[in-house]
Amino acid sequence: MPDSPCESAASGRTPSIAAAIAFATPATLRADRLSITTTSPRWCAERGVKGKYSVVPNPACVGWLDRTLPGWSAKALADSLSLVRELMLPNWDLHPEMLTHTRMIDLKTGRPRPLTGPADMENWYPGRGADVSTDELTAYLAAALRVLKNCGLPCAGVTTPGGFGNGVEDRLAVAVREAVGDVFGTENERDSDGLVRHFFKYVRLGEDPVAAEVRDVRGLDTGRPECVVTVPAATGDWFGGWTGDDPLRDALYCNVDADAGRMVELIERGDPAVMLCHWPGLYNHGAETGFAAFRRIVTALDARFGERTVWMKLSEIARYAAAKNSTTIARQAAGGVRWSVDRGTLYVPSPVLVDDRLYFTQSNRGILTCLDADTGGTIIDRTRLAGLSNVYASPAAADGRVYVTGRDGRTVVLEYGAAMNVLASNAIDGRVDASPALAGDALFRRSHAALYCLARPADLSKNR
Repeated sequence: MPDSPCESAASGRTPSIAAAIAFATPATLRADRLSITTTSPRWCAERGVKGKYSVVPNPACVGWLDRTLPGWSAKALADSLSLVRELMLPNWDLHPEMLTHTRMIDLKTGRPRPLTGPADMENWYPGRGADVSTDELTAYLAAALRVLKNCGLPCAGVTTPGGFGNGVEDRLAVAVREAVGDVFGTENERDSDGLVRHFFKYVRLGEDPVAAEVRDVRGLDTGRPECVVTVPAATGDWFGGWTGDDPLRDALYCNVDADAGRMVELIERGDPAVMLCHWPGLYNHGAETGFAAFRRIVTALDARFGERTVWMKLSEIARYAAAKNSTTIARQAAGGVRWSVDRGTLYVPSPVLVDDRLYFTQSNRGILTCLDADTGGTIIDRTRLAGLSNVYASPAAADGRVYVTGRDGRTVVLEYGAAMNVLASNAIDGRVDASPALAGDALFRRSHAALYCLARPADLSKNR
């Protein structure tokens, strides 16, 4: 399926893990046909929407994106790839959706394999019961990834077209890890992180589990652990389908008031909510009825659940799943680990150490834990901070106070002590993801649009 999973993950009783969207396209954005191809990613960027975007390296076997495409001038192709880098890369993972999305390619000749049966189509390859090695799968995925690398498009995962890989799921995760590693190495990884690859393949409906699954875990006892995460979709495609001709059934995702629909059900249930859609279903042969419905759904969900959802790319969701699956906080002693904890641990924000106490928030949520840094003993146990939901900024501490800021700009000020005593709660305008900076007697906070300096009036002149 040339799909574009729109993933939104959120939580009912507690703040959500993430929310995301993913688009798939048969080739790339056309710079000479500016309409939904540029308005949709820009609209999403304005609202912080993130996700995954698929690019087919050799669409329908007609030409290669890193060489030439029939009907495209060299300039048109270069400009279109530039648009993908400009509009999609900041907020979207880029995936190959294998090589052609139609016929299998003979890697020795670079031409379509003879069509002898379903297994010669990517949507059916290799077929259940087929004896295909991990090396063969790896080579095919690597060929697709290499084309995107030649186009200057970094990738940390792949999307499987339709049933690609069915019957060999036990080998697919290993092939994804090896293929991404073979083509991109560690160039897309931060130095301090393990290697987390991911793939998008499965659709989970009804009561099926919808959480991301961590597979092929290796090297947990080393400084560079590795794993592969599969991030499933949690809805059907209820826009215009992969042809753009299917009837619109957008209310199945979410109704006008965001009190019914699959996305609402998942959010209220506390499950990750991954919306599945296809690019043609949003475009609808130029009518863009699917895109209009998509905007309504995102707006309605944000209005009701915005404080409980965090938009993420699939790679970020994969990292969250890997961290949740494997992370512990520990203090190293001379003879080994002195203590460790694996409940209520952090994801994006860093902890703050104040004297002999370690403060940190749970995942990206406004839930605070404080531990005795020497013994690991619990001082404050996973207690919700009133008014805070999503937290990306690390907490700060000064002058006997601990400052925790949510993404909506609200800061809760706590008194340093054995109990959680809230001294104040106040807000600045705009979304805040950056950690604070302390200078003298002033606290600096940066939103997405402005920089704030917070200090008593008498202290401002001292800090100039």
